[in-house]
Amino acid sequence: MSFLLADQPVVLAPGEGTHLDVLGNAITLLVSGKQTKGAFSVLTQITPPGEGTPLHTHHREDEALYVLEGEYQIQYGDNTVRLKFNSSQPVMARKPAWMLGWF
Repeated sequence: MSFLLADQPVVLAPGEGTHLDVLGNAITLLVSGKQTKGAFSVLTQITPPGEGTPLHTHHREDEALYVLEGEYQIQYGDNTVRLKFNSSQPVMARKPAWMLGWF
């Protein structure tokens, strides 16, 4: 059983997607929850050095973070970790989290 609405894969060329500026972070939505029947979404985020996502809480969804370049400090709940290139970190729903970019 597929979670995608269409019977075809979502294929994007470089630079495609929905481009957003959220608090100075360049976010590109690649696959939306609407396209996956609410199962997940996929996005990229470019964070300026020393900037990041403010403290916030997702009440329904978990997050999976994957660092493609640079380094980030992630705080979620009582945990703080530094993620470097090619590392990932799950962040569970209902835990306050913030992300700070380092380069």
